[in-house]
Amino acid sequence: MNGLTRSSSIHGAAVLTWAHRNRLQQTAVIRQDDPGDATPEGTYTLKVFVGGVEKRSVSGLTDPAWFYTAAQRIQDGSKAVEIRIQQVTAAGSSVFNSTGPFQMTGFGMGFGQAFGGKQA
Repeated sequence: MNGLTRSSSIHGAAVLTWAHRNRLQQTAVIRQDDPGDATPEGTYTLKVFVGGVEKRSVSGLTDPAWFYTAAQRIQDGSKAVEIRIQQVTAAGSSVFNSTGPFQMTGFGMGFGQAFGGKQA
C-alpha cells in the first residue's frame, strides 16, 4: 500500500498494488515479496472496512492495482481502515489477505489526528 509493506498511517489516498500469482504456471518456489510476472489465474475481490464495518466491495478486478480515494474515505467515516484482498479462480477462492488497520490522514480526514497528514 502506497509503496509500503505495512503502515499504521498514510497521507491521502490508499494505493494498493500486488503481484499476480498463478499456481498453474509456477515452476519454482516464489517468496511473498518477489515481483509477479505471471498472467492472473483468476480475478480479485477487494473489501474495505472502516471501523470494522464493511463499506465497499469490488469484485472481478484483473488489474493488480486499486485506489481508495480520500473522497471515498471521507464518505465512509473517520475510523481506522482495513482493506482485504482475495483471489478468485475456477478452483475456488483464496483466504482474504489484509492491509491491517491504518489511519488515513490529510485535509478533511480526521481533524485533530495529525492535521495536515503524516506518513508513518
